[in-house]
Amino acid sequence: DTVAVAGAELQRLIKQITARHRAQIISTQILPAAEEEGFVRIAIKVRVRGLLPAILQSVYDVETDDVHMFVDNLSIRNNAAASRQRQLAMLPMDADFDLIAYMPEES
Repeated sequence: DTVAVAGAELQRLIKQITARHRAQIISTQILPAAEEEGFVRIAIKVRVRGLLPAILQSVYDVETDDVHMFVDNLSIRNNAAASRQRQLAMLPMDADFDLIAYMPEES
């Protein structure tokens, strides 16, 4: 199924991008495909953990990559477990977002 392959490719790309910036993928979930104006919307839900600069650079790389991908529904928050440890260094944060790409609709 082409949609499943496209979803798996999005998962591979986001893992590659976040690893480059030392952010850790906590989970990914392929969302149902949807038709939008002659294109098929492929989306995955992503949860990533890392220092804020790593998360921001990962999002920037997604938005400027040669593969046209988009971030939607971005939420960044303190990681509760790291906050309880009261570390003096910058604390890891968690980010949740939808990673979206489009492919032509099959005829």
